[in-house]
Amino acid sequence: FWPERETIKVFQPEPGCSAPTFIGSAADIDFHAAGLLNIGLSRIESLPSDSASMDLLAAPWLPAEDDKRHRLSYTFKGYARHCEQNHGYAVLRSEIAALDMTAELKRIARTRSNQIETGGLIFGEIDDAHQVIWVDSVSGPPPDSVASETQFLCGTAGTKELNAFKSVASRNSSRFIGIWHTHPISRGQPSQDDLRAMLELLHFQQYSPRQVVMLIVGYAATRREENYYLYRRNEFVLIARYEGGKCGKK
Repeated sequence: FWPERETIKVFQPEPGCSAPTFIGSAADIDFHAAGLLNIGLSRIESLPSDSASMDLLAAPWLPAEDDKRHRLSYTFKGYARHCEQNHGYAVLRSEIAALDMTAELKRIARTRSNQIETGGLIFGEIDDAHQVIWVDSVSGPPPDSVASETQFLCGTAGTKELNAFKSVASRNSSRFIGIWHTHPISRGQPSQDDLRAMLELLHFQQYSPRQVVMLIVGYAATRREENYYLYRRNEFVLIARYEGGKCGKK
Protein backbone atom coordinates (compact mmCIF):
# COMPACT_ATOMS: atom_id res chain seq x y z
CA PHE A 1 0.00 0.00 0.00
CA TRP A 2 2.84 2.39 0.84
CA PRO A 3 5.85 1.20 -1.19
CA GLU A 4 9.33 2.43 -0.44
CA ARG A 5 10.44 4.72 -3.25
CA GLU A 6 13.89 3.17 -3.54
CA THR A 7 12.34 -0.26 -4.23
CA ILE A 8 10.14 0.98 -7.09
CA LYS A 9 11.49 1.36 -10.61
CA VAL A 10 9.63 4.28 -12.17
CA PHE A 11 9.47 4.41 -15.94
CA GLN A 12 7.53 6.29 -18.63
CA PRO A 13 5.45 5.70 -20.58
CA GLU A 14 3.58 3.14 -18.55
CA PRO A 15 2.74 0.14 -20.78
CA GLY A 16 -1.02 0.57 -20.88
CA CYS A 17 -3.28 -0.68 -23.67
CA SER A 18 -3.31 2.77 -25.30
CA ALA A 19 0.45 3.32 -25.03
CA PRO A 20 2.84 2.68 -27.93
CA THR A 21 4.70 0.16 -25.79
CA PHE A 22 1.67 -2.15 -25.54
CA ILE A 23 2.35 -5.34 -27.50
CA GLY A 24 -1.09 -6.98 -27.30
CA SER A 25 -3.67 -7.14 -30.08
CA ALA A 26 -7.26 -5.96 -30.37
CA ALA A 27 -8.33 -9.60 -30.00
CA ASP A 28 -6.50 -9.77 -26.67
CA ILE A 29 -8.32 -6.69 -25.43
CA ASP A 30 -11.71 -8.00 -26.60
CA PHE A 31 -11.15 -11.36 -24.88
CA HIS A 32 -10.15 -9.91 -21.52
CA ALA A 33 -12.81 -7.20 -21.57
CA ALA A 34 -15.62 -9.65 -22.34
CA GLY A 35 -14.31 -12.34 -20.00
CA LEU A 36 -13.85 -10.03 -17.03
CA LEU A 37 -17.23 -8.40 -17.66
CA ASN A 38 -18.94 -11.80 -17.46
CA ILE A 39 -17.00 -12.70 -14.32
CA GLY A 40 -17.87 -9.35 -12.76
CA LEU A 41 -21.58 -9.82 -13.45
CA SER A 42 -21.52 -13.29 -11.88
CA ARG A 43 -19.71 -11.90 -8.85
CA ILE A 44 -22.34 -9.19 -8.39
CA GLU A 45 -25.02 -11.87 -8.37
CA SER A 46 -23.27 -14.23 -5.94
CA LEU A 47 -21.29 -12.05 -3.50
CA PRO A 48 -22.82 -10.35 -0.43
CA SER A 49 -22.89 -6.56 -0.55
CA ASP A 50 -20.06 -6.25 2.00
CA SER A 51 -17.68 -8.57 0.13
CA ALA A 52 -15.32 -8.03 -2.78
CA SER A 53 -13.32 -10.15 -5.20
CA MET A 54 -10.32 -10.03 -7.48
CA ASP A 55 -10.09 -12.16 -10.62
CA LEU A 56 -7.11 -12.64 -12.92
CA LEU A 57 -7.83 -14.06 -16.35
CA ALA A 58 -5.17 -15.51 -18.65
CA ALA A 59 -5.54 -15.94 -22.39
CA PRO A 60 -6.84 -19.46 -23.20
CA TRP A 61 -4.25 -20.02 -25.92
CA LEU A 62 -1.36 -19.80 -23.46
CA PRO A 63 0.14 -23.21 -22.55
CA ALA A 64 -1.16 -24.62 -19.28
CA GLU A 65 -1.43 -28.11 -17.85
CA ASP A 66 -4.80 -27.43 -16.27
CA ASP A 67 -7.63 -25.26 -17.58
CA LYS A 68 -8.21 -23.95 -14.05
CA ARG A 69 -4.85 -22.20 -14.19
CA HIS A 70 -6.24 -19.77 -16.76
CA ARG A 71 -8.19 -18.06 -13.97
CA LEU A 72 -7.04 -17.04 -10.51
CA SER A 73 -9.64 -15.72 -8.08
CA TYR A 74 -9.68 -14.26 -4.58
CA THR A 75 -12.66 -13.37 -2.43
CA PHE A 76 -12.48 -10.76 0.31
CA LYS A 77 -15.18 -11.15 2.94
CA GLY A 78 -16.55 -8.10 4.69
CA TYR A 79 -15.39 -7.11 8.17
CA ALA A 80 -17.77 -7.65 11.10
CA ARG A 81 -18.96 -4.31 12.45
CA HIS A 82 -18.95 -3.38 16.15
CA CYS A 83 -19.21 -0.13 18.10
CA GLU A 84 -16.41 1.14 20.35
CA GLN A 85 -17.93 2.10 23.70
CA ASN A 86 -15.88 5.11 24.87
CA HIS A 87 -15.82 7.37 21.81
CA GLY A 88 -18.33 5.81 19.43
CA TYR A 89 -15.80 4.72 16.83
CA ALA A 90 -16.86 2.06 14.35
CA VAL A 91 -14.86 -1.16 14.74
CA LEU A 92 -14.30 -3.33 11.67
CA ARG A 93 -13.00 -6.75 12.69
CA SER A 94 -11.71 -9.20 10.10
CA GLU A 95 -12.67 -12.86 9.87
CA ILE A 96 -9.00 -13.74 10.36
CA ALA A 97 -9.01 -11.98 13.73
CA ALA A 98 -12.14 -13.91 14.75
CA LEU A 99 -10.49 -17.19 13.75
CA ASP A 100 -7.36 -16.25 15.70
CA MET A 101 -9.45 -15.67 18.83
CA THR A 102 -11.37 -18.91 18.32
CA ALA A 103 -8.12 -20.86 18.01
CA GLU A 104 -6.78 -19.37 21.26
CA LEU A 105 -10.04 -20.08 23.13
CA LYS A 106 -9.90 -23.71 21.99
CA ARG A 107 -6.23 -23.97 23.00
CA ILE A 108 -6.76 -22.66 26.53
CA ALA A 109 -9.84 -24.88 26.99
CA ARG A 110 -7.90 -27.93 25.79
CA THR A 111 -4.70 -27.34 27.76
CA ARG A 112 -6.17 -25.86 30.96
CA SER A 113 -9.87 -24.93 31.21
CA ASN A 114 -12.44 -22.78 29.45
CA GLN A 115 -12.76 -20.90 32.75
CA ILE A 116 -9.20 -19.54 32.45
CA GLU A 117 -8.80 -16.05 31.02
CA THR A 118 -6.57 -15.62 27.99
CA GLY A 119 -5.72 -12.95 25.45
CA GLY A 120 -2.97 -11.33 23.43
CA LEU A 121 -2.17 -8.43 21.13
CA ILE A 122 -4.34 -6.65 18.54
CA PHE A 123 -2.98 -5.56 15.17
CA GLY A 124 -4.67 -3.14 12.79
CA GLU A 125 -5.07 0.61 12.49
CA ILE A 126 -6.88 3.41 14.32
CA ASP A 127 -8.24 5.92 11.80
CA ASP A 128 -9.13 9.03 13.80
CA ALA A 129 -10.09 11.01 10.69
CA HIS A 130 -12.95 8.61 9.91
CA GLN A 131 -13.41 7.37 13.50
CA VAL A 132 -12.82 3.77 12.48
CA ILE A 133 -10.78 1.06 14.20
CA TRP A 134 -9.56 -1.70 11.89
CA VAL A 135 -8.83 -5.02 13.61
CA ASP A 136 -6.88 -7.12 11.12
CA SER A 137 -5.48 -9.89 13.33
CA VAL A 138 -4.78 -10.85 16.93
CA SER A 139 -2.10 -12.93 18.60
CA GLY A 140 -2.20 -15.42 21.41
CA PRO A 141 -0.64 -14.70 24.81
CA PRO A 142 3.10 -13.94 24.90
CA PRO A 143 5.02 -16.72 26.71
CA ASP A 144 5.55 -14.66 29.88
CA SER A 145 1.82 -13.95 30.32
CA VAL A 146 0.02 -14.88 33.54
CA ALA A 147 -3.49 -16.37 33.29
CA SER A 148 -5.97 -17.57 35.89
CA GLU A 149 -9.73 -17.75 36.38
CA THR A 150 -9.80 -14.18 37.68
CA GLN A 151 -7.01 -12.40 35.83
CA PHE A 152 -4.98 -12.19 32.63
CA LEU A 153 -1.70 -10.28 32.64
CA CYS A 154 -0.38 -9.93 29.10
CA GLY A 155 3.36 -10.49 28.86
CA THR A 156 5.87 -8.67 26.69
CA ALA A 157 8.28 -11.39 25.55
CA GLY A 158 8.60 -11.35 21.77
CA THR A 159 6.01 -8.61 21.27
CA LYS A 160 8.46 -6.12 19.78
CA GLU A 161 9.57 -8.65 17.17
CA LEU A 162 5.99 -9.67 16.39
CA ASN A 163 4.94 -6.07 15.86
CA ALA A 164 7.92 -5.48 13.56
CA PHE A 165 6.97 -8.58 11.53
CA LYS A 166 3.33 -7.47 11.19
CA SER A 167 4.40 -3.96 10.14
CA VAL A 168 6.82 -5.19 7.48
CA ALA A 169 4.43 -7.84 6.15
CA SER A 170 1.62 -5.29 5.73
CA ARG A 171 3.80 -2.41 4.45
CA ASN A 172 3.00 -0.51 7.67
CA SER A 173 -0.76 -0.74 7.12
CA SER A 174 -1.24 -3.00 10.17
CA ARG A 175 0.56 -2.61 13.49
CA PHE A 176 0.07 -3.00 17.25
CA ILE A 177 -3.00 -1.06 18.43
CA GLY A 178 -3.98 -2.74 21.68
CA ILE A 179 -4.65 -5.80 23.82
CA TRP A 180 -7.49 -8.30 23.99
CA HIS A 181 -8.48 -10.73 26.74
CA THR A 182 -11.45 -12.78 27.86
CA HIS A 183 -13.92 -12.81 30.73
CA PRO A 184 -15.06 -16.45 30.54
CA ILE A 185 -18.22 -16.19 32.68
CA SER A 186 -18.88 -12.47 33.04
CA ARG A 187 -19.65 -9.40 30.98
CA GLY A 188 -16.96 -7.69 28.99
CA GLN A 189 -16.61 -4.63 31.21
CA PRO A 190 -13.19 -3.27 32.28
CA SER A 191 -12.05 -4.20 35.77
CA GLN A 192 -9.60 -2.24 37.91
CA ASP A 193 -6.85 -4.59 36.71
CA ASP A 194 -7.82 -3.82 33.11
CA LEU A 195 -7.63 -0.07 33.70
CA ARG A 196 -4.25 -0.44 35.41
CA ALA A 197 -3.01 -2.30 32.34
CA MET A 198 -4.14 0.59 30.13
CA LEU A 199 -2.42 3.07 32.45
CA GLU A 200 0.78 1.04 32.25
CA LEU A 201 0.67 0.99 28.46
CA LEU A 202 -0.10 4.68 28.04
CA HIS A 203 2.19 6.20 30.67
CA PHE A 204 4.91 3.83 31.82
CA GLN A 205 6.45 2.39 28.65
CA GLN A 206 9.66 3.53 27.01
CA TYR A 207 7.69 4.47 23.88
CA SER A 208 4.12 4.88 25.06
CA PRO A 209 1.43 5.13 22.37
CA ARG A 210 -1.02 8.02 22.30
CA GLN A 211 -4.00 5.67 22.41
CA VAL A 212 -4.69 1.95 22.67
CA VAL A 213 -7.63 -0.36 22.06
CA MET A 214 -8.83 -2.87 24.63
CA LEU A 215 -11.05 -5.74 23.52
CA ILE A 216 -12.78 -7.75 26.23
CA VAL A 217 -14.54 -10.89 25.04
CA GLY A 218 -17.34 -11.34 27.56
CA TYR A 219 -18.92 -14.73 28.35
CA ALA A 220 -16.12 -16.34 26.34
CA ALA A 221 -16.86 -19.81 27.71
CA THR A 222 -20.45 -19.83 26.45
CA ARG A 223 -21.49 -17.01 24.11
CA ARG A 224 -18.85 -14.60 22.94
CA GLU A 225 -19.54 -10.86 23.15
CA GLU A 226 -16.92 -8.51 21.76
CA ASN A 227 -16.59 -5.24 23.70
CA TYR A 228 -14.17 -2.60 22.38
CA TYR A 229 -12.79 0.35 24.34
CA LEU A 230 -10.45 3.08 23.10
CA TYR A 231 -8.29 4.72 25.77
CA ARG A 232 -6.16 7.83 25.26
CA ARG A 233 -3.19 8.98 27.26
CA ASN A 234 -4.76 12.31 28.25
CA GLU A 235 -7.77 10.52 29.73
CA PHE A 236 -5.68 9.24 32.65
CA VAL A 237 -4.76 11.90 35.21
CA LEU A 238 -1.79 11.17 37.47
CA ILE A 239 -2.09 12.68 40.95
CA ALA A 240 0.88 12.96 43.34
CA ARG A 241 -0.11 12.30 46.96
CA TYR A 242 1.94 13.61 49.88
CA GLU A 243 1.58 12.18 53.37
CA GLY A 244 2.29 13.90 56.70
CA GLY A 245 5.70 14.67 58.17
CA LYS A 246 7.88 17.69 58.68
CA CYS A 247 9.18 17.75 55.16
CA GLY A 248 6.34 15.72 53.73
CA LYS A 249 6.64 12.26 52.23
CA LYS A 250 5.39 11.36 48.80
